[in-house]
Amino acid sequence: MENDFRTALKRFWTTIRRLRRGKQCIVNIVYGGDGALLTSTRDVVDRWKEYFEDLLNPTDTPSGKEAGPGDSGVGSPISGAEVAEVVRKLLDCDLQLSLDRFAADCEAAGMRISTSKSESMVLNRKRVECTLRVGDEILPQVEEFKYLGVLFRSEGRLEREIDRRIGAASAVMRTLHGSIVVKRELSRKAKLSIYQSIYVPALTYGHELWVMTERTR
Repeated sequence: MENDFRTALKRFWTTIRRLRRGKQCIVNIVYGGDGALLTSTRDVVDRWKEYFEDLLNPTDTPSGKEAGPGDSGVGSPISGAEVAEVVRKLLDCDLQLSLDRFAADCEAAGMRISTSKSESMVLNRKRVECTLRVGDEILPQVEEFKYLGVLFRSEGRLEREIDRRIGAASAVMRTLHGSIVVKRELSRKAKLSIYQSIYVPALTYGHELWVMTERTR
């Protein structure tokens, strides 16, 4: 945090203008009033709220007239939700910047990002809005996304993916039963080898990502 309010005010409105234009924003490390590094999102939001309230509502200056409908609203108090929104946009800028750089590198190599096949998803228990663009096109935000055959959901649960694996393995077993298991001319060793090479991979594909709950077991 800066002690010079004039410099801080200039940086504040510069950041706001950059957010409105969608340009790069710099995220600085946030320290508490005692100089300790803040790592909790709640602490960071509270510190920003405290900072901007002190900045825009100084107690050592005479208060002017209240802001009207056409005023900039500099004299109005700032809510925690407004500060959280600004912090979220600052964080989103880094992700958008990385995506822009990736798109530029692709174009330099003679490739381009297929926006019709690209989607965004935020892994969070609560829904979080995240607007990402490739050029002038906004990527759709989805609640679930299939990557390399594994179904991911935004809240982080994998129960549906496990159910899909069980269904796929059951279909494989039905096929094997009619074509392999009942064949007497095949040895037991051959049947076990086919079982291990076909059925087990179909059931356990992507199991490294599974969270072992009681239901999963």
